Amino acid sequence: MIRRKRRCRSFQGVARKGSTMTFGFGLYGKTDEVPGLFHVATKFEHMFFVPILPQGSYLILNPVEPTGIPIPCSLKSVLLGYGRGWTLVTAVGTGILVFSGDARMTALENAWACAVAVTWFLTLQFKPRFRYSSYKRACELAKVADLGEKARILIDLQFGKVSREEAKKKLLRAEFRGPRSGTPHRGVQVRDRGSGAREG
Repeated sequence: MIRRKRRCRSFQGVARKGSTMTFGFGLYGKTDEVPGLFHVATKFEHMFFVPILPQGSYLILNPVEPTGIPIPCSLKSVLLGYGRGWTLVTAVGTGILVFSGDARMTALENAWACAVAVTWFLTLQFKPRFRYSSYKRACELAKVADLGEKARILIDLQFGKVSREEAKKKLLRAEFRGPRSGTPHRGVQVRDRGSGAREG
C-alpha cells in the first residue's frame, strides 16, 4: 500500500451505521481517478440514495474497504455527485411518466426528457474528463495526502512520463532509501455498490 502519514479514515459500513433505507451516508462523485492508485469521492448525506448534503471530500486509497484521507472539498466531486444523482432520478421519473399517461406532457415529450437525462448521466459517469485525473491534479493529490516518492513514480508511469524500465529502476532506488520513500499501492477494482459505503 501507499505510505500515508495523514490519518486514514475507514468508510466500511458507513451506509449501515446510523442509516435507514430512507436516510444515510454514502460516497458519491467519484472522479480524479488514477487507475490502480486512488480516486476522489465526496461523502454525502442521502435520501433514498440520492445525494443531498456534502460532508467532505476524501482521497480513496483502498476501494475494497474503502479507506480514505480527508482532502480539501473537491467542487468537481460535489457537482458530479449531484449531477449523476439527479440526472438518474430525472431519467427514472420521466421514464415512468412515459407509461403513466400524464396529461401534462405527451409520451413523446417524456421520452425525450428521459433520453436527455440518460445521456447526461452516462456522460457524467463515463466521459474521461469527468472520471480521470490529469497528471497535474494527480501529483497535487499525492502531495496533499503525503503518499511518498513511490506513489509519484507510479503516477509518472501511469501518465507515460517514464518507461516501465525506468520506473522499475526508480522504485528499486526508492526501496533502498528506506520507508520514507513510501510503499507502492496495489490497486483493485472499485466496488461501487457494496454493502458498505455507497459510491457513485
